[in-house]
Amino acid sequence: MLFQAAMAALCEGVETDRADKRELTIASLSNAARDLAQGQWLLITADNPLPAYALVRPMFEYVVKAIWCRVYAKDDWLTRLWTPPEVDVIKETAPQRMLKEMLDNIAQHPPTAQIHQKLVALYDATGKAMHSFVHGGIYANVHALIEIPMEQQLNLLRNSNALLLLNAQTLLLPYEGWRDDYRAIQSDFQDVLPPFDPVH
Repeated sequence: MLFQAAMAALCEGVETDRADKRELTIASLSNAARDLAQGQWLLITADNPLPAYALVRPMFEYVVKAIWCRVYAKDDWLTRLWTPPEVDVIKETAPQRMLKEMLDNIAQHPPTAQIHQKLVALYDATGKAMHSFVHGGIYANVHALIEIPMEQQLNLLRNSNALLLLNAQTLLLPYEGWRDDYRAIQSDFQDVLPPFDPVH
């Protein structure tokens, strides 16, 4: 929880321009990702880890979408996203993007090419399990009957913390004066993170 508090403090100084649909979208997705990370921590500390695993995929997708919005999303898509739907019509006003499409788009942009490598590494390590827990697959069924080993639960939190780092980097990218604090957090909390390169 100390790590999450440090990340929240790092990001809380950002004043989002609500007229800027790109910054508004990134801020809202970043906030949602931090809430999911907190939910995972609370569930695991309450000895209820299975639903914590069901939050891994939405958190991953929120972080990916925030990065995608930073470097790729078109202005008209962002405008449509925030356009209220017609009365009595329940549908998205902007077409949703597939995860693989967003990852491919992120890879094409130099500012986020390094982030893309980390996202793919996380996805390769956890992708099958994160889908299984969301859709009631074999991982979810087995771990509903058999206790999830503590080291595996700790790895979930480490991966969640890694996503929080990428999440903060995405939110703060246009701003100045945050990189030293970011590196200090990485250094101080190495024991609750997977191996991660310093931000450049």
